[in-house]
Amino acid sequence: MSSATEKNDALLQVNNVRLDFHTYAGEVKALDGVTFLVKKGEALGLVGESGCGKSVTALTIVGLLPENASVTEGEILLAGENLLAMTHDQIRKVRANKIAMVFQDPTTFLNPVLTIGEQLEEVFLLNSERLANVAAERKIEVEAGKEEQDTSGAAPKLARSRQKKVAKALSIDVLSQVRLADPERTLKQYPHELSGGMRQRCMIAMALARNPVLFIADEITTALDVTIQAQILELLRELKRQLSGSTLLITHDLGVVAELCDRVAVMYAGNIIELADVKELFANPLHPYTQGLMRAIPMIDRRMERLETIPGSVPDLIYPPSGCRFHPRCPFAFEKCKLEKPELLHVGKGHTVACHLYGEGKA
Repeated sequence: MSSATEKNDALLQVNNVRLDFHTYAGEVKALDGVTFLVKKGEALGLVGESGCGKSVTALTIVGLLPENASVTEGEILLAGENLLAMTHDQIRKVRANKIAMVFQDPTTFLNPVLTIGEQLEEVFLLNSERLANVAAERKIEVEAGKEEQDTSGAAPKLARSRQKKVAKALSIDVLSQVRLADPERTLKQYPHELSGGMRQRCMIAMALARNPVLFIADEITTALDVTIQAQILELLRELKRQLSGSTLLITHDLGVVAELCDRVAVMYAGNIIELADVKELFANPLHPYTQGLMRAIPMIDRRMERLETIPGSVPDLIYPPSGCRFHPRCPFAFEKCKLEKPELLHVGKGHTVACHLYGEGKA
């Protein structure tokens, strides 16, 4: 539920999206009316425990769902265009020009038989207009003797040679932007020759190469050691200052959200259950699940013999609980929680929560 002002400021609007996975065991109700928006120029954190639907939400936005998934309701608007209504070719163009996503494991998405340079330059070669503009600005030329026509008589080789030279120059630029020490050497290397942190930087570089209006980062520090995690987070912080686009940061780490995000949406079992500015959420968490997450964070300024946990277990989404999906684990649940799903309610400036404790009719 968003105000008219927020909708006017929105780059991305996810409205009441429901998604099921068809499995042999039954229908997995993975997303149950997910609603949130990402404002122009902001970084929104999407947090929750593993399996709550964060990555599925991102894959739905970029149109990379597996064949056994189906969106049964809702819309996803990017600058007013409904991504869910687009054809396969249309959504591919959006991924090529407007949305970039970086995944948790870069080895899954980097081609092992192509060098980093070949893969990165291909991203730039898809945008011939941009290459022409950069070539003119930088006065990039190619060696003499490359003006003969292609055997097909289509385009002169000079144009392609010049494009490749410009693409290489831009590739070096963007690898420098993500703080790779020797960009020219990296261009010649294969993914297996790089460390995990370097591969992740290359994936970020490929995302930046598209000049996206929306950058989605899905648990991109999870598989890295602590030192490299800190370096990647510092890189993201610097890029956030430099870039004008919006960011959707998916993570289970509230510390990462506190460092990098402007607002945060908390997800549980396929539902957005709370959304607020970062400072407001940390100072005043309202949903019992959010409060449980906050209590589970280790604090260096207080002695804890053991970390607090949220009782119970994550629900089976083939047979999800009725009403509020958190009610079997909630210490404050009452009868209405078992019967009715709570709607997102505005409880303060920019703060919404889906909980009957803050609505009318508590019994």
